[in-house]
Amino acid sequence: MSTLRTQMTQDMLVRGLAEATQKSSLHAVTDLVQFAHRRPDQLSDRDVQRYVVHRIEDRHLAWGTWNTIVHGLRFFYPVTLGRPKTTCHMPCAKQPSTLPVILSLTEVAQLFAAAATLRHRTLLKTTYRAGLRVSEVLPLKLTDMDSQRMCLRIEHGTRQKDR
Repeated sequence: MSTLRTQMTQDMLVRGLAEATQKSSLHAVTDLVQFAHRRPDQLSDRDVQRYVVHRIEDRHLAWGTWNTIVHGLRFFYPVTLGRPKTTCHMPCAKQPSTLPVILSLTEVAQLFAAAATLRHRTLLKTTYRAGLRVSEVLPLKLTDMDSQRMCLRIEHGTRQKDR
């Protein structure tokens, strides 16, 4: 599979996919090959379907892991091999819908009071009040804050989007 691996890596690189995405997509195709004991370009849609059923029934994967595998295979067959979409059904798993935990006013006050320093308390309050992720708070700079309009500029947030 080394030539196919190289081709798939180049295809993903050209499309600007993240390194982690490239690695997980390659792992999905490698796992398919290990399951079928043949090169992936020699597998029929039925072989891929058997792999899908095997993964769903035997492995009991989390929805995120399953979607990573599906997207890796959906990339490999049409893009790298140039095949039209496979006729086998590779559904994406649905993310379970859960309600967020909502803290009471007392719990929020206790959370802020537990911060050891003013800096930590400020970071906690900014994160909580603006609804930010940790990866969005850590790179914040003073220039990202607009005190006139009471706004924050988040650069390279989730999926490298500014907000």
